[in-house]
Amino acid sequence: MAAEAPTLNQPLFSQAGTRDGRRLLALPGVVAIAGAVITAAISFAILVGATPIAPTADTTWALVAANAVFVLFLIALIAREVRRIVLARRHGRAASRLHVRIVAMFALVAAIPAIMVAIIASITLDIGLDRWFEIRTKTIVNSSLSIADAYVQENARNLQGTTLSMAYDLDASRTLYGLDRSGFLDLLNKEAVGRGLAHAALINPDGSFVMKAKTDADFAMPEPPAGAVDTAAAGKPVLIEPRTRNIMGAIIKLREIEGLYLYTIRLVDPDVIKARQIVKGNTDEYRNLEDNRRTSQVAFALPYLSLTLIIILSAIWTGIAVADRIVRPIRQLIGAADEVATGNLDVAVPVRQSDGDVASLGDTFNNMILELK
Repeated sequence: MAAEAPTLNQPLFSQAGTRDGRRLLALPGVVAIAGAVITAAISFAILVGATPIAPTADTTWALVAANAVFVLFLIALIAREVRRIVLARRHGRAASRLHVRIVAMFALVAAIPAIMVAIIASITLDIGLDRWFEIRTKTIVNSSLSIADAYVQENARNLQGTTLSMAYDLDASRTLYGLDRSGFLDLLNKEAVGRGLAHAALINPDGSFVMKAKTDADFAMPEPPAGAVDTAAAGKPVLIEPRTRNIMGAIIKLREIEGLYLYTIRLVDPDVIKARQIVKGNTDEYRNLEDNRRTSQVAFALPYLSLTLIIILSAIWTGIAVADRIVRPIRQLIGAADEVATGNLDVAVPVRQSDGDVASLGDTFNNMILELK
């Protein structure tokens, strides 16, 4: 509400009190704007992975809540100021129409560019994600993994055939196994070396080794994985795919030598296995991104929406503050002019040098009233 124009005999310290009151009213807005901008900047840095804080779902919701607090605070402050302006307009206070026009101008100037940027950013993000997950990209990703898997499967089929053939040869020499274990070990050595195996061994159902072939491999033969021997008990070969090492294995039950299994090891190209692991990891990450596409869009859109709201609300609040600063001296001039029109020459407009040209106008008005009086 505008202060009543003081008379010449009225002390001017009441205007200082009014200024202090307006500053106290403006302080929450300044704090809200600063806090909202800082919170939005921190949220953006976290969501794009520029900080040590991981952008998890809980973190995202916490950031949403923090931004919402400042946004709601700004909305409450603006609602309070808008209510004050509307009441002034209803009561027909001087310069109330100018007040509304200045606030509307600030709001439009800030809102239109901010909304356009937000819309363009959202469309750009959506188009960018469409390119990430288009059919051609999916085909490239899946083909890369298929090529690596095909290499492993081809080596697995070769090892399976080699192990079956070797098992037949060993079964055919069951008599040698019963009569001459050393001679059978020599046969096992020749079979392993001749078939290009890194290791070969006969094992018990519990996985313990009965005999190992002597080869040129520079690493120790690993123990069979848990459960692999039990799976091979049905008579079908069990393949052990390479995981962290470039080692592929196979286990098959011997038909003629009771209670024993043939366990073979072959090396595969380590570069291919390494590349396969990288491709598989990237493929899993790509599929995870595809499954969480909407979540990613929301996570990226949140900073845009938050910053847009903060910019618009801050501009509206700033527009109200600037309008108050401009309209206040004009309203005082109009009030003082109305007093003069009624014949009261004992009025003076309080002048502040910070009002600029309007302050000069106030000085001129006061001098005019003194001359008239």
